[in-house]
Amino acid sequence: MLEFHRRECAEPDSAAGEYCGRPQGPGYSLQVAGLLCKCGHFGVQQGFKGCQGPQEAKFTPKPIEGKAGSGEVLYVNLDSINNNYILVDQLTKEIEEKYSQMEATFAKREKDFEQKSAQFQENMNKGILTEVQAQYAYQQLQEEYQQIMLDKENASIALQNEQANSISVIYDSIQKVADVINAERNASYILLYQAGSPFMLHADPTKDITDQILFELNKKEQNK
Repeated sequence: MLEFHRRECAEPDSAAGEYCGRPQGPGYSLQVAGLLCKCGHFGVQQGFKGCQGPQEAKFTPKPIEGKAGSGEVLYVNLDSINNNYILVDQLTKEIEEKYSQMEATFAKREKDFEQKSAQFQENMNKGILTEVQAQYAYQQLQEEYQQIMLDKENASIALQNEQANSISVIYDSIQKVADVINAERNASYILLYQAGSPFMLHADPTKDITDQILFELNKKEQNK
């Protein structure tokens, strides 16, 4: 069996200078040629390069934009924001007022419909309506009821969307103030948490920036 022995060389033995040992055993030229041809590295001038398999893929990280944070983690108590932020109170009152108006509007429409339905039933019992008139009146009542339900559903969806938009406005305002504060702190993370949150088991009070956030938020509202 043909063997090569790798060792450190003071002087390279060949032009390649990679293998210092000399092959031992008969049939050396034939075996070397066969081995090199199989490996695809046979060449008189190049010398023996060895068999090189496919290169292993290596992870190349993406370039990071911006400066690295300090590693500090800050947090904001969302319950305190909800209870003390002026804008939250204003938007909540607006939404609640619109819900009350919507309920009053549709309560009246439903009451009016019930009266019409009762009148229709009374007319039917008294035999005032012909069969054609009764069918037409009944169809009108059905269409009116369906329209009331459709309008009520659409109004409810519109208020839900408005409420979701109000929440987005609040979060955006918190984000902007947090960015300003963190320009000085250079924290790596700023977290929001609420009471009972399963993700916050312990909070270092020295990392709580809720009061500072609230101060900046309410200052903007008071200056409007």
